[in-house]
Amino acid sequence: MRTSQPPRLATWLLHRWGSGPQRESLVGDLLEQYQCGRSSAWYWRQALTTIVIGGASDFRDHLWLGVRAIVMGWVIYLLPFPWSWQMFWRASLHSWGLNPQLAGEVPVYLVCVVGGWMVARLDRHRPAGAVGVYALTVLLFEYGHMSWMFWRHGHPPMPLTVLLLPAFLAIGRPLGILVGGLWGTRPRCQPGIQ
Repeated sequence: MRTSQPPRLATWLLHRWGSGPQRESLVGDLLEQYQCGRSSAWYWRQALTTIVIGGASDFRDHLWLGVRAIVMGWVIYLLPFPWSWQMFWRASLHSWGLNPQLAGEVPVYLVCVVGGWMVARLDRHRPAGAVGVYALTVLLFEYGHMSWMFWRHGHPPMPLTVLLLPAFLAIGRPLGILVGGLWGTRPRCQPGIQ
């Protein structure tokens, strides 16, 4: 039997976003399996699967609360997009020596973090489902928008490495939502079980 502790971040995520009536016993079972010789990769896979399935189940069981969270998140997400708002940020951040394209992304990422935080605070009992589905809708929207742009305008004459930047920027927005959601979530149990 192994005496080392499981990955702390995975355990912390389970305590933050784990859901369901058997959450405590599931965390205990995962810890027991890990100490019986399971790998850290196995523990991570089980922890993330537990969070995703629990969040999806919470969203399905409380559909109207989830829809409310998504609508509120999208209202917040669309705040920095008006032309004057982006132009203001680009001009002020460009004066600090930042790239104008990347400077325009700063308010979007700040709004993503704030939106994730607000959605998590709105649904304190089931934050993983609300924040996760909101982040997923933003991810699908961003990649759908990029795909539509390529279909409509064709592949721009630039190297593939330059095209990877928008893909990473689009991934960063849902990640910002998840970070804000984690920030806005209170632990649902005391992580004293080591």
